[in-house]
Amino acid sequence: TQTHTFDLIFMDPPTFSNSKSRPDTFDIQRDHRKLIVAAMRHLERNGTLIFSNNFRKFELAEYIEDYYLVEEITHTTLPEDFLRKKSIHRCWTIRHKAKPVRVVKEVKEVKDLKLKKIVPKKKVPDTESSLELDF
Repeated sequence: TQTHTFDLIFMDPPTFSNSKSRPDTFDIQRDHRKLIVAAMRHLERNGTLIFSNNFRKFELAEYIEDYYLVEEITHTTLPEDFLRKKSIHRCWTIRHKAKPVRVVKEVKEVKDLKLKKIVPKKKVPDTESSLELDF
């Protein structure tokens, strides 16, 4: 199976939905975590998901804020006519966090340390350590 990825995904789901063709209902507060995680699987590593909804009591799951880079941009998305009524909707940008950078140092005296020698993938000129970036 081929997975399509995108640089930008805009998601503005309904607050609630039910259908005769589905046994369950959709509730944005309950289901947004699964929905966002599914969308993030299709987002390029440096892409942006814009997530918006109109549920006035909506709270973004802590998991989303822990696992991704999240910025609330509601204030930049409100039209001038609604500036006094800020609860009309909420909006966030969600991005992937960069993978951690590992610094790998060469072990010179293997027999004395009784350690397995670590061979860096790339040598950084004029240093004893190397940098391995996984993006």
